[in-house]
Amino acid sequence: MALPVEKQLSVVAALEPDELAGVLIPMRPDIRQRILATLSADRLLVVIGKVPADRAAELLPMVPPERLAPLVAGLADETLFALLRQLPADVQQRVWTAIPRERGQSIVSLAYQLDVRAALRRSNADVVVPTGAPRGILVATIVGKHIAVATIVGDDGWTAVHDAKEAAHRLRTVGALAVVDRAPADEVADHCRTMDWIDIVTWSGAHDDHYLKRSMVAVLS
Repeated sequence: MALPVEKQLSVVAALEPDELAGVLIPMRPDIRQRILATLSADRLLVVIGKVPADRAAELLPMVPPERLAPLVAGLADETLFALLRQLPADVQQRVWTAIPRERGQSIVSLAYQLDVRAALRRSNADVVVPTGAPRGILVATIVGKHIAVATIVGDDGWTAVHDAKEAAHRLRTVGALAVVDRAPADEVADHCRTMDWIDIVTWSGAHDDHYLKRSMVAVLS
């Protein structure tokens, strides 16, 4: 005889986090939602931590908004960022209000780094995040040559150029590229023109992809 639905739910909810994470994804959305509603905040965080960020972002919107915001502090930046992109605007706003200012800036920086990474890949570069690298540092590889890339939001260029140089020396790349979301200070642009292995470029969306590609070519030529 089959167990009653409520009994089935309690059995599933009692599974070890690894097992529970594995069975939640293929479940019917309504069943998933009911199970998630039974989990404590601490247990929910453990389960969410067992699945990739994009999968976690599928699950968390099923948590009632009033329970969602308090969970924010326990989520990794990557999971939180993926979650924010999936949430409806009203729920997204509620979550943002629960994010401290400094953490919010970190999320914005992560978003910019990921967007620049996608743009570099559209320019036919292989892109990785170096092991142990600070936020914003990437390595782009074109025709077998490596470029250290520093991405920074809200910078006049000096910090991005400094970080790109540091990364290039540390990672021993052939060149460096500083990517910022606004026009760099004239002094920064002039500084980069004195060296043939580093450049700075403004990128704020796909419409700037050709500038990004041109800068990569300039660094390698």
